[in-house]
Amino acid sequence: MNVEELPMILFTVIGQMSVGAFWTLGAIHAYGHYKKMSAETLDRITNAAMYAVGGLLILGFFAAFFHLHDPLHALNTLRHFNTSWLTREISVGVLYGACGFVFAATQWFNIFTRQVREVFAGLTALAGLGLVVAMCGVYYSIETIPAWHTLATWFFFFGSTLLTGPLAVGISLLVTWQIQMRTSLSSCLCKWGGCGLDGDVLGGVLDDFEKAVEVAEVGIDFGDDLGDLLLGLG
Repeated sequence: MNVEELPMILFTVIGQMSVGAFWTLGAIHAYGHYKKMSAETLDRITNAAMYAVGGLLILGFFAAFFHLHDPLHALNTLRHFNTSWLTREISVGVLYGACGFVFAATQWFNIFTRQVREVFAGLTALAGLGLVVAMCGVYYSIETIPAWHTLATWFFFFGSTLLTGPLAVGISLLVTWQIQMRTSLSSCLCKWGGCGLDGDVLGGVLDDFEKAVEVAEVGIDFGDDLGDLLLGLG
């Protein structure tokens, strides 16, 4: 493999992972609404993992920057949107990042109503779809490379999106839950050890424990039903 092409490979794979991760978080929210879970519980599950999506995209663009022969002329890549799949890829990627930033900011700071934030999330998901389509177009449009100019390119690119995205979400959720559990445990130990068994303190400890159990139950239920779905499709 030509090492000089590695930045573009990283951008393609990491960008697909970012889009797939955002779609996965959207699927978790849709599943939670179907199960009539509270919005607060769903936010506890997905908010922390959501920022891994943006981090992946930034990492991908950072890698792609090293593929430019002259970084000072980077803005020239935004020309010829009507004819260049590469320009479309970069433009839609920037749009995806911008929509994702707006959604993440409104979600984190609780700006606007939940319905408005869901509109931002939908726009981000659509921009992500456009990014993956543009990535496919970049490679599929090169007729001089038969291995790329085939429908298999579309299959593998969307397959990568749907496989690596959930993997990224699973890892980020695992790390987030471990941090939350350690924080809750430390909080409980401080309350029990430093304040005695006061009624209000004990109530707070039990409340923390119930929230942790609720988060775990949602994850377990989602995993069980997703496993049943995959087994049914197999």
